[in-house]
Amino acid sequence: GFPREKVVYLSPDSTEILTSMEPGCAYVVGGLVDRNRHPGASLARATALGVRTARLPIDEHAAVSRNDFLTISDVLWILSSFGENEGDWGEVFRQLKAKRSKKRLEGVSEEEALKFVTLNPAKLLRVDHRVGSLAIGKDADVVVWSDHPLSIYAQAEKTFVDGVKYFDLEDDLAKRDWMRAERARLTQAMKMQQSGGEDGGRGRAPTERIRVDYHCETLTDENR
Repeated sequence: GFPREKVVYLSPDSTEILTSMEPGCAYVVGGLVDRNRHPGASLARATALGVRTARLPIDEHAAVSRNDFLTISDVLWILSSFGENEGDWGEVFRQLKAKRSKKRLEGVSEEEALKFVTLNPAKLLRVDHRVGSLAIGKDADVVVWSDHPLSIYAQAEKTFVDGVKYFDLEDDLAKRDWMRAERARLTQAMKMQQSGGEDGGRGRAPTERIRVDYHCETLTDENR
């Protein structure tokens, strides 16, 4: 068997976060009876035996909610995928979400799956005469994607609202470059001023900004 110090008990109730997986350690998938019937029971048992405990970093990654029920096969898949993704928990949970979504959509066509997030919600809100699909007479609210809209790797390239372009990925990237350059210019100007400027002179001393609390008896130029 494994020495006690080489055993890590995985429980959703643990306060320790599993940040990495140590070679030579045994990871026990626990918490199988904790959620509904005996909350915290297996964690208390592991703690009493002096076994290390940890939980998967679910809360730290928005791709999967902690309220989502993970099966034993899900947890085993997560642990095996951790090494394949070079220790990137974010990518592991993104792939898990895609995997579970794909399983839910088995037997559903791509067109019907896309309606789940477009036309069907519009029908429920009774606004399908305006939005939810591309048709003549409807609002020209359109998103242009870099990949299939249901892909986790898809990026919004352009966004139109009422036919007016409100977002363009290329323009956005150009603006980011300009902001980085402008930030660098302003930072350099501040450093030059603090060091006394290019001529080596003394920089302007910082001025104290005195906060004035005004009351009904306060005399100012306006009420003298």
